[in-house]
Amino acid sequence: MTDLHVWHWTTEAVGDDVVDDLMAVLSAPEREQAGRFVQARDRRDYVAAHALLRHALAWLHGRPPEQWRLEPDTHGKPGVVWHDTDGPSPQVSLSHAPGLVACAVSPRAPVGVDVEPLVSDAGGRSGAVEYFAREEVDALGRLSAEARGPRFTELWVLREAYVKGLGLGLWGRPAPSVWFDFDGAGGLVRHGDRGCAWEFGLTAPGPGYRMAVAMPVEGAARSWRLSVHPVVDAAVPLHWKATGQPSIDAGPALRSVTAARPPRP
Repeated sequence: MTDLHVWHWTTEAVGDDVVDDLMAVLSAPEREQAGRFVQARDRRDYVAAHALLRHALAWLHGRPPEQWRLEPDTHGKPGVVWHDTDGPSPQVSLSHAPGLVACAVSPRAPVGVDVEPLVSDAGGRSGAVEYFAREEVDALGRLSAEARGPRFTELWVLREAYVKGLGLGLWGRPAPSVWFDFDGAGGLVRHGDRGCAWEFGLTAPGPGYRMAVAMPVEGAARSWRLSVHPVVDAAVPLHWKATGQPSIDAGPALRSVTAARPPRP
């Protein structure tokens, strides 16, 4: 069984005082980067995403959030500098969109997560279809104008999560060998996998958003457990579309990421 933990947090109500508290757990380079944002909203979401990842690691491993050393790779994906010689380092990914942030942590397998606001019409990102598979572009063209924007967003977050998991930059890559469609019951279907058994999940973590996760799953059964942790008081949305047959667990909500370490259940 391959485990994947995902946290998401709606940040519209996060005030400047909370942002200042969250800044305390970030590294000096992260605080410096946060200071470069011109818009307060962008600064809030950057800080919230990076603090959320640190508190997620703290919750899973017991090391205080400010003690984690995170270093981005050449494409900006954060990586954990791990000092435990008894096992592999956790694999992480994070994403932030206006008003919503998310992070994913896997014990060892590469992972990607992406969140995006719904677009009302795919025409706003018409150039991006060059990075979709031909089958996906054709399927988009058969949809009504009303349905095309949401489906475009769903394909986009799936693609972005996959590319993040691979550790590659999105732009300038050739057409993908993995592509997606949706069966009549609304399920998610994956085609092709570059010789590695990648699995995907897609959900709506809040009104007007889509979130996708991607992770390679080992073993003939391709079994994986997806634990979802919202940083809200509301119930966890479990209407996931996923490839394969994941076990989806409503993990405990983190009611405040400003605590040094959220309690285990």
